[in-house]
Amino acid sequence: NEGLKKIGNAFEDCSSLGSLKFPSIPKHLDTIICERDRADILTAINETPHVSMVDGEVLISGAPLEGGNDWMTCKENLDQILDLIAHVQLKEATTAFELALWKEK
Repeated sequence: NEGLKKIGNAFEDCSSLGSLKFPSIPKHLDTIICERDRADILTAINETPHVSMVDGEVLISGAPLEGGNDWMTCKENLDQILDLIAHVQLKEATTAFELALWKEK
């Protein structure tokens, strides 16, 4: 999540910026096998203010990037979404690893 930290106030007073795209989130979503987990992540994305999923792309509107508390709140919400994705990926990888170990016995 280093990229989110670097954004900071870089776009403050940039009125022509409509949105930012986060291409890594859909790529990570594509790796999630469990439909329920994927649905939970999509719900989290869709319920996050200023964040939307449009045509398979995760976008942040330019409004919170103008500085202030909106950006910090948006960043924290994105961090939570990324943490949720990482948790689900780890859970699925652990399950696959356990099955492989069981099969080897």
